[in-house]
Amino acid sequence: MNRYKSLTDSEIEDYQKKIELPKIDYPHYQPLIIKDIIVHNHLDINPIEGEEFRKSNYLKNNDAKELLVSNYGRVIYDNELLKPFIVGTFLHCLKIYIKKIDEFYIHRIVKETFDPIEEMNILHVHHINNNALDNRTDNLLWVTETDHAKIHEFSYELQYIGRKIYENNKNELLKIFQNNQTKNISGKELVTMFNNKVFYDVIKNNTYALVKENVILDITERKNTIFNNKIFKLIIK
Repeated sequence: MNRYKSLTDSEIEDYQKKIELPKIDYPHYQPLIIKDIIVHNHLDINPIEGEEFRKSNYLKNNDAKELLVSNYGRVIYDNELLKPFIVGTFLHCLKIYIKKIDEFYIHRIVKETFDPIEEMNILHVHHINNNALDNRTDNLLWVTETDHAKIHEFSYELQYIGRKIYENNKNELLKIFQNNQTKNISGKELVTMFNNKVFYDVIKNNTYALVKENVILDITERKNTIFNNKIFKLIIK
């Protein structure tokens, strides 16, 4: 099994040039499309053209059911094609959930299955084009935490985009409450209003920020209630 070799300064510069920044407006990244098929939405268990499934040991033998992973980042578990869900401020990471086991990053499963190396448990997986909706094997690179940080030295640009996404969502949330001044609105309703175009934690964090700023009020009787079941209303001054 191969060992990791640290990247040279020249290699790091080359990988920096291949990075694509997300857009502030949704969709922040374009999904992987093969033969007009949006790969992460495609739930047909049959392979897409050029797709190869391999048996994976990613679950470390903690489960007897078969796990198959493709070079396009699709995952079959117990003969069922798993539907991924998207996480991240930019809606740019794909995870799968296996009931009674855990949730997992798809890029990690793909890389460990198609390119296992020594001590990979302490390594990061870098998306070469920075688009984590693109989990093709050719788009994934083993890196140390240090090398990963060097590649992403442009992070101030990502931070700016992340701030703008948060600011835009916060303004939209404020408009929702201002247009529904007398209405109580649940966290679940707020999430639904954005139709999966804004990451859950962005909505949740911004809502709590508005509460902290005394713009809206959390009128939930039980304070340990999860966000979806919390009730909020505008503070009319």
